Amino acid sequence: RAFFAFAQSRPSLFSLMCSERLLARHDTLREAEHRMFLAYKTAVEADERIPPRHQENAAYALWALGRGMAAIIASHPGGQPPPELLQKLFAGGAYLIDHPE
Repeated sequence: RAFFAFAQSRPSLFSLMCSERLLARHDTLREAEHRMFLAYKTAVEADERIPPRHQENAAYALWALGRGMAAIIASHPGGQPPPELLQKLFAGGAYLIDHPE
């Protein structure tokens, strides 16, 4: 949630940080992006719902999903997408992790 709050509160900075053109040219920015992935990986490793043999792959997938969701959030004016879109994004993400049915 902190990652998404950052994308909402600082959408321009988030977009700059995740710019493909900048990432391709700046090692420092790529390293910062890798640290962002490591935060996801740490969270996945602490989550008992994900078996250890699947944790690294799940961390990459969840990081990509989270990054995409944050980009959608940041792309709205002022980083404020419609509340129903936020609800759908978060509910969909939770379903993919929890499989409540």
